[in-house]
Amino acid sequence: AGFWAERPGAAPLVYLAIHHLAIDGVSWRILIEDLVTLCSGGSIERPTATIADWSNWLAKQACLPSREAELEFWQDQCAPAASLGDPTKAGNHRLAHSAGLDAEQTRALLRAPDVYRAEINDLLLTALGLSLNDWRHGQGHKASPHLIALEGHGREPGESGPDMTRTTGWFTSLYPVRLDLTDIDQAEALAGGPAAGHAIRRVKEHLRSIPDKGMGYGLLRHVNETTKPVMATLEAPTLGFNYLGRFEQSSGSSWRMVDTQIDGGVEEDRRQPHLIDVNAVIDGAGGLAVHWSYAPELFTSAAMAELAEGFGLKPQSGVIITGVLQNSPAANAGLRPGDVVTAVGAQP
Repeated sequence: AGFWAERPGAAPLVYLAIHHLAIDGVSWRILIEDLVTLCSGGSIERPTATIADWSNWLAKQACLPSREAELEFWQDQCAPAASLGDPTKAGNHRLAHSAGLDAEQTRALLRAPDVYRAEINDLLLTALGLSLNDWRHGQGHKASPHLIALEGHGREPGESGPDMTRTTGWFTSLYPVRLDLTDIDQAEALAGGPAAGHAIRRVKEHLRSIPDKGMGYGLLRHVNETTKPVMATLEAPTLGFNYLGRFEQSSGSSWRMVDTQIDGGVEEDRRQPHLIDVNAVIDGAGGLAVHWSYAPELFTSAAMAELAEGFGLKPQSGVIITGVLQNSPAANAGLRPGDVVTAVGAQP
Protein backbone atom coordinates (compact mmCIF):
# COMPACT_ATOMS: atom_id res chain seq x y z
CA ALA A 1 0.00 0.00 0.00
CA GLY A 2 1.17 3.53 -0.59
CA PHE A 3 0.07 7.16 -0.83
CA TRP A 4 1.49 10.60 -1.57
CA ALA A 5 1.23 13.22 1.20
CA GLU A 6 1.61 16.94 0.47
CA ARG A 7 2.99 19.02 3.35
CA PRO A 8 2.69 22.82 3.54
CA GLY A 9 6.14 24.39 3.56
CA ALA A 10 7.92 21.05 3.34
CA ALA A 11 8.76 18.41 0.76
CA PRO A 12 5.99 15.86 0.09
CA LEU A 13 6.22 12.36 1.51
CA VAL A 14 5.58 9.01 -0.13
CA TYR A 15 4.39 6.37 2.32
CA LEU A 16 4.95 2.75 1.32
CA ALA A 17 3.91 -0.29 3.36
CA ILE A 18 5.13 -3.69 2.15
CA HIS A 19 5.13 -6.98 4.04
CA HIS A 20 8.62 -8.19 4.93
CA LEU A 21 7.94 -11.46 3.09
CA ALA A 22 7.99 -9.45 -0.14
CA ILE A 23 10.86 -7.05 0.50
CA ASP A 24 14.23 -6.72 2.25
CA GLY A 25 16.82 -3.98 2.69
CA VAL A 26 18.38 -4.48 -0.75
CA SER A 27 14.91 -4.46 -2.33
CA TRP A 28 14.14 -1.08 -0.78
CA ARG A 29 17.20 0.38 -2.49
CA ILE A 30 16.08 -1.07 -5.83
CA LEU A 31 12.56 0.28 -5.35
CA ILE A 32 13.70 3.78 -4.38
CA GLU A 33 16.08 3.97 -7.35
CA ASP A 34 13.24 2.95 -9.66
CA LEU A 35 10.89 5.56 -8.17
CA VAL A 36 13.51 8.27 -8.66
CA THR A 37 14.07 7.16 -12.27
CA LEU A 38 10.36 7.04 -13.12
CA CYS A 39 9.61 10.40 -11.51
CA SER A 40 12.40 11.98 -13.55
CA GLY A 41 10.97 10.58 -16.78
CA GLY A 42 13.48 7.78 -17.27
CA SER A 43 13.04 4.08 -17.93
CA ILE A 44 13.86 1.48 -15.32
CA GLU A 45 15.97 -1.59 -15.96
CA ARG A 46 14.38 -4.98 -16.41
CA PRO A 47 14.25 -7.26 -13.36
CA THR A 48 16.88 -9.95 -13.05
CA ALA A 49 16.18 -13.59 -12.11
CA THR A 50 12.88 -14.47 -10.44
CA ILE A 51 12.30 -15.84 -6.96
CA ALA A 52 11.35 -19.15 -8.59
CA ASP A 53 14.75 -19.23 -10.33
CA TRP A 54 16.42 -18.62 -6.98
CA SER A 55 14.38 -21.26 -5.14
CA ASN A 56 15.07 -23.93 -7.75
CA TRP A 57 18.78 -23.14 -7.69
CA LEU A 58 18.90 -23.36 -3.89
CA ALA A 59 17.11 -26.74 -3.90
CA LYS A 60 19.77 -28.14 -6.22
CA GLN A 61 22.59 -26.57 -4.22
CA ALA A 62 21.39 -28.12 -0.98
CA CYS A 63 22.03 -31.65 -2.23
CA LEU A 64 25.44 -31.15 -3.80
CA PRO A 65 28.29 -33.15 -2.21
CA SER A 66 30.25 -29.91 -1.86
CA ARG A 67 27.46 -28.49 0.29
CA GLU A 68 27.15 -31.62 2.41
CA ALA A 69 30.91 -31.41 2.97
CA GLU A 70 30.29 -28.16 4.93
CA LEU A 71 28.55 -30.11 7.71
CA GLU A 72 31.74 -30.49 9.79
CA PHE A 73 32.46 -26.77 9.49
CA TRP A 74 29.05 -25.86 10.91
CA GLN A 75 29.40 -28.41 13.68
CA ASP A 76 32.66 -26.72 14.71
CA GLN A 77 31.02 -23.29 14.54
CA CYS A 78 28.27 -24.37 16.91
CA ALA A 79 30.47 -25.95 19.58
CA PRO A 80 29.53 -24.87 23.15
CA ALA A 81 29.97 -21.14 23.68
CA ALA A 82 29.28 -18.47 26.30
CA SER A 83 25.74 -18.47 27.65
CA LEU A 84 23.86 -15.17 27.81
CA GLY A 85 21.00 -16.73 29.74
CA ASP A 86 18.38 -19.45 29.74
CA PRO A 87 16.08 -19.04 26.71
CA THR A 88 13.30 -20.94 28.49
CA LYS A 89 13.08 -18.10 31.04
CA ALA A 90 12.50 -15.45 28.38
CA GLY A 91 9.08 -14.58 27.07
CA ASN A 92 8.25 -13.19 23.63
CA HIS A 93 8.14 -9.54 24.70
CA ARG A 94 11.26 -7.43 23.98
CA LEU A 95 12.38 -4.02 25.20
CA ALA A 96 14.49 -1.65 23.11
CA HIS A 97 17.60 0.43 23.62
CA SER A 98 19.01 2.71 20.91
CA ALA A 99 22.30 4.58 20.65
CA GLY A 100 24.62 5.73 17.92
CA LEU A 101 27.55 7.66 16.56
CA ASP A 102 27.24 11.09 14.97
CA ALA A 103 28.09 11.67 11.30
CA GLU A 104 31.69 12.73 11.98
CA GLN A 105 32.43 9.69 14.14
CA THR A 106 30.75 7.45 11.58
CA ARG A 107 32.88 8.84 8.75
CA ALA A 108 35.98 7.99 10.79
CA LEU A 109 34.60 4.50 11.39
CA LEU A 110 33.97 3.98 7.68
CA ARG A 111 37.55 4.98 6.85
CA ALA A 112 39.00 2.50 9.33
CA PRO A 113 38.40 -0.67 7.24
CA ASP A 114 40.91 0.55 4.64
CA VAL A 115 43.66 0.30 7.25
CA TYR A 116 42.91 -3.38 7.84
CA ARG A 117 41.80 -4.29 4.29
CA ALA A 118 38.55 -5.14 6.00
CA GLU A 119 34.82 -4.50 5.75
CA ILE A 120 32.69 -2.53 8.16
CA ASN A 121 31.12 -5.78 9.40
CA ASP A 122 34.59 -6.98 10.47
CA LEU A 123 35.02 -3.95 12.71
CA LEU A 124 31.52 -4.02 14.15
CA LEU A 125 31.68 -7.72 14.98
CA THR A 126 35.11 -7.25 16.57
CA ALA A 127 33.68 -4.47 18.70
CA LEU A 128 30.73 -6.67 19.62
CA GLY A 129 32.94 -9.61 20.60
CA LEU A 130 35.27 -7.49 22.74
CA SER A 131 32.42 -5.61 24.39
CA LEU A 132 30.60 -8.86 25.21
CA ASN A 133 33.77 -10.19 26.86
CA ASP A 134 34.19 -6.98 28.85
CA TRP A 135 30.50 -6.89 29.82
CA ARG A 136 30.47 -10.51 31.00
CA HIS A 137 33.80 -10.03 32.82
CA GLY A 138 32.09 -7.33 34.87
CA GLN A 139 29.48 -9.91 35.79
CA GLY A 140 32.11 -12.34 37.01
CA HIS A 141 32.37 -14.57 33.92
CA LYS A 142 35.62 -15.59 32.28
CA ALA A 143 36.24 -14.88 28.59
CA SER A 144 34.60 -17.44 26.32
CA PRO A 145 33.77 -17.73 22.61
CA HIS A 146 30.45 -16.20 21.59
CA LEU A 147 28.00 -17.68 19.09
CA ILE A 148 26.38 -14.93 17.02
CA ALA A 149 23.59 -15.30 14.48
CA LEU A 150 24.81 -13.11 11.62
CA GLU A 151 22.26 -11.81 9.15
CA GLY A 152 23.25 -11.06 5.56
CA HIS A 153 21.45 -10.02 2.40
CA GLY A 154 21.66 -13.58 1.07
CA ARG A 155 22.21 -12.65 -2.57
CA GLU A 156 25.49 -14.53 -2.98
CA PRO A 157 24.96 -17.26 -5.54
CA GLY A 158 28.49 -17.06 -6.97
CA GLU A 159 29.33 -17.18 -10.65
CA SER A 160 27.13 -20.21 -11.39
CA GLY A 161 23.96 -18.91 -9.76
CA PRO A 162 21.14 -16.62 -10.95
CA ASP A 163 21.65 -12.87 -11.05
CA MET A 164 19.59 -11.37 -8.19
CA THR A 165 20.91 -7.81 -8.31
CA ARG A 166 17.57 -6.31 -9.38
CA THR A 167 15.17 -8.84 -7.90
CA THR A 168 12.88 -7.69 -5.10
CA GLY A 169 11.94 -10.07 -2.31
CA TRP A 170 13.20 -11.36 1.03
CA PHE A 171 16.49 -13.22 0.50
CA THR A 172 18.03 -12.73 3.93
CA SER A 173 20.54 -15.34 5.09
CA LEU A 174 21.07 -16.19 8.76
CA TYR A 175 23.97 -18.28 10.00
CA PRO A 176 26.05 -18.79 13.16
CA VAL A 177 29.44 -17.13 13.57
CA ARG A 178 31.81 -18.12 16.32
CA LEU A 179 33.64 -15.10 17.77
CA ASP A 180 36.63 -16.36 19.74
CA LEU A 181 38.72 -13.51 21.15
CA THR A 182 39.61 -15.27 24.39
CA ASP A 183 43.37 -14.94 23.87
CA ILE A 184 43.25 -11.24 22.96
CA ASP A 185 44.58 -8.83 25.58
CA GLN A 186 41.26 -7.21 26.50
CA ALA A 187 42.70 -4.22 28.37
CA GLU A 188 45.16 -3.43 25.58
CA ALA A 189 42.42 -3.70 22.94
CA LEU A 190 40.09 -1.38 24.87
CA ALA A 191 42.93 1.11 25.27
CA GLY A 192 43.51 1.22 21.53
CA GLY A 193 46.74 -0.77 21.55
CA PRO A 194 47.98 -3.33 19.01
CA ALA A 195 45.63 -5.96 20.47
CA ALA A 196 42.69 -4.13 18.88
CA GLY A 197 44.26 -4.63 15.47
CA HIS A 198 45.00 -8.27 16.24
CA ALA A 199 41.34 -8.78 17.18
CA ILE A 200 40.13 -7.20 13.94
CA ARG A 201 42.43 -9.41 11.89
CA ARG A 202 41.23 -12.48 13.80
CA VAL A 203 37.57 -11.72 13.13
CA LYS A 204 38.22 -10.73 9.52
CA GLU A 205 40.05 -13.95 8.74
CA HIS A 206 37.38 -16.04 10.41
CA LEU A 207 34.58 -14.37 8.45
CA ARG A 208 36.50 -14.93 5.21
CA SER A 209 36.78 -18.64 6.06
CA ILE A 210 32.99 -19.12 6.12
CA PRO A 211 31.90 -20.82 2.86
CA ASP A 212 29.75 -18.63 0.57
CA LYS A 213 29.10 -16.14 3.38
CA GLY A 214 27.03 -18.69 5.25
CA MET A 215 24.56 -19.63 2.54
CA GLY A 216 25.13 -23.36 3.08
CA TYR A 217 24.00 -23.28 6.72
CA GLY A 218 20.34 -22.73 5.92
CA LEU A 219 20.44 -25.24 3.06
CA LEU A 220 21.84 -27.98 5.29
CA ARG A 221 19.64 -27.01 8.24
CA HIS A 222 16.29 -26.74 6.44
CA VAL A 223 16.47 -28.24 2.93
CA ASN A 224 18.86 -31.19 2.76
CA GLU A 225 16.98 -34.17 4.23
CA THR A 226 20.19 -36.02 5.14
CA THR A 227 21.85 -33.22 7.11
CA LYS A 228 18.68 -31.64 8.54
CA PRO A 229 18.45 -33.96 11.61
CA VAL A 230 22.13 -33.43 12.44
CA MET A 231 21.96 -29.66 12.09
CA ALA A 232 18.87 -29.54 14.30
CA THR A 233 20.94 -30.79 17.25
CA LEU A 234 23.52 -28.00 17.04
CA GLU A 235 23.63 -25.19 19.57
CA ALA A 236 21.64 -22.15 18.44
CA PRO A 237 22.90 -18.57 18.89
CA THR A 238 21.08 -16.44 21.44
CA LEU A 239 22.32 -13.12 20.05
CA GLY A 240 21.58 -11.84 16.55
CA PHE A 241 23.49 -9.16 14.64
CA ASN A 242 22.58 -7.37 11.42
CA TYR A 243 24.33 -4.47 9.71
CA LEU A 244 21.89 -3.01 7.20
CA GLY A 245 24.34 -0.65 5.52
CA ARG A 246 23.47 2.82 4.30
CA PHE A 247 20.07 4.38 3.85
CA GLU A 248 21.17 7.82 2.81
CA GLN A 249 20.01 10.33 0.24
CA SER A 250 19.93 8.98 -3.30
CA SER A 251 22.86 10.14 -5.43
CA GLY A 252 21.92 13.01 -7.74
CA SER A 253 18.41 13.27 -6.31
CA SER A 254 16.57 15.06 -3.53
CA TRP A 255 14.85 11.80 -2.58
CA ARG A 256 15.83 10.30 0.75
CA MET A 257 14.39 8.05 3.40
CA VAL A 258 13.04 9.97 6.38
CA ASP A 259 14.72 9.46 9.73
CA THR A 260 11.41 8.95 11.53
CA GLN A 261 10.15 5.39 11.35
CA ILE A 262 6.55 4.25 11.38
CA ASP A 263 6.57 0.97 13.21
CA GLY A 264 3.52 -1.16 13.71
CA GLY A 265 5.29 -3.16 16.38
CA VAL A 266 5.69 -6.89 16.77
CA GLU A 267 2.99 -9.34 17.78
CA GLU A 268 3.32 -10.09 21.48
CA ASP A 269 2.92 -13.83 20.96
CA ARG A 270 5.46 -14.11 18.15
CA ARG A 271 8.36 -16.35 19.16
CA GLN A 272 11.64 -14.47 19.41
CA PRO A 273 14.66 -16.41 18.17
CA HIS A 274 17.27 -14.53 20.23
CA LEU A 275 17.65 -13.12 23.72
CA ILE A 276 19.39 -10.03 22.28
CA ASP A 277 19.20 -8.62 18.75
CA VAL A 278 21.49 -5.88 17.46
CA ASN A 279 20.57 -3.98 14.29
CA ALA A 280 22.95 -1.32 12.96
CA VAL A 281 22.31 1.07 10.08
CA ILE A 282 23.75 4.30 8.70
CA ASP A 283 20.76 6.61 8.67
CA GLY A 284 19.78 9.51 6.47
CA ALA A 285 21.89 11.92 8.53
CA GLY A 286 25.01 9.82 7.96
CA GLY A 287 25.29 8.57 11.53
CA LEU A 288 25.55 4.98 12.71
CA ALA A 289 22.38 4.06 14.60
CA VAL A 290 22.37 0.84 16.61
CA HIS A 291 19.16 -0.63 17.97
CA TRP A 292 19.21 -3.30 20.67
CA SER A 293 16.21 -5.43 21.59
CA TYR A 294 16.41 -7.70 24.62
CA ALA A 295 14.46 -10.02 26.89
CA PRO A 296 13.54 -8.06 30.04
CA GLU A 297 13.26 -11.27 32.05
CA LEU A 298 17.04 -11.74 31.72
CA PHE A 299 18.53 -8.25 31.25
CA THR A 300 17.89 -4.92 32.94
CA SER A 301 17.81 -1.65 31.02
CA ALA A 302 20.96 -0.57 32.89
CA ALA A 303 22.79 -3.74 31.84
CA MET A 304 21.82 -3.23 28.21
CA ALA A 305 22.91 0.42 28.31
CA GLU A 306 26.26 -0.73 29.72
CA LEU A 307 26.70 -3.25 26.89
CA ALA A 308 25.82 -0.61 24.27
CA GLU A 309 28.31 1.83 25.79
CA GLY A 310 31.03 -0.81 25.73
CA PHE A 311 30.24 -1.40 22.07
CA GLY A 312 31.41 2.17 21.51
CA LEU A 313 28.19 4.12 21.34
CA LYS A 314 29.16 6.92 23.67
CA PRO A 315 31.60 9.67 22.63
CA GLN A 316 35.22 8.90 23.53
CA SER A 317 34.46 5.56 25.13
CA GLY A 318 34.03 1.95 24.22
CA VAL A 319 35.60 -0.45 21.77
CA ILE A 320 34.77 1.24 18.48
CA ILE A 321 36.04 4.72 19.37
CA THR A 322 39.23 3.89 21.26
CA GLY A 323 39.95 0.33 20.21
CA VAL A 324 39.40 0.70 16.48
CA LEU A 325 39.47 4.31 15.37
CA GLN A 326 42.52 5.24 17.44
CA ASN A 327 44.45 2.02 16.83
CA SER A 328 47.82 2.50 15.14
CA PRO A 329 47.76 1.55 11.43
CA ALA A 330 51.45 0.67 11.62
CA ALA A 331 50.64 -2.23 13.94
CA ASN A 332 48.42 -3.78 11.31
CA ALA A 333 50.43 -3.53 8.12
CA GLY A 334 50.91 -6.52 5.85
CA LEU A 335 48.72 -8.91 3.92
CA ARG A 336 46.70 -11.64 5.57
CA PRO A 337 45.63 -14.96 3.97
CA GLY A 338 42.13 -13.64 3.28
CA ASP A 339 43.57 -10.63 1.48
CA VAL A 340 45.56 -12.84 -0.86
CA VAL A 341 42.63 -15.16 -1.59
CA THR A 342 40.42 -12.18 -2.35
CA ALA A 343 43.03 -10.63 -4.61
CA VAL A 344 43.66 -13.85 -6.52
CA GLY A 345 39.93 -14.48 -6.91
CA ALA A 346 39.48 -11.03 -8.40
CA GLN A 347 41.96 -11.58 -11.23
CA PRO A 348 40.41 -11.69 -14.75
